[in-house]
Amino acid sequence: MSTSVERRGWRAALLDWRTWVASAISACAASGYVSGAAGAYGMALGLFATTFSILALWGVVRLLGDWCRDRPPSTAMQFVLILGFLFKFPLLWAAWVVATRIGDMAPSCFLMGLGLVYSALVGWVLAQS
Repeated sequence: MSTSVERRGWRAALLDWRTWVASAISACAASGYVSGAAGAYGMALGLFATTFSILALWGVVRLLGDWCRDRPPSTAMQFVLILGFLFKFPLLWAAWVVATRIGDMAPSCFLMGLGLVYSALVGWVLAQS
């Protein structure tokens, strides 16, 4: 059984952005080592596009929360967040098209990068509770 100090250490690591950057770099390096340059490109595309997608969704959810609390953000911020949310679908599609054109293992690594980001999101949410 772990002590509360160890749990806080893991929780702190999961909440630190440097952990996620190191994980992304490690995933790209591992994909490059196993699958060659195409795998590293596919992983990087998947990580970037999915991270943008999640951040855009999170921004719109916060925007809706602010509106519900009668604290609407500035018009420019509303525009940027909604534009980012609408741009996330074409960005994911364009990244997928680029990964398939690279060929080899890039599409598979793209999907692994997508899954890695969503798994990291679950870990981050669990560390928050």
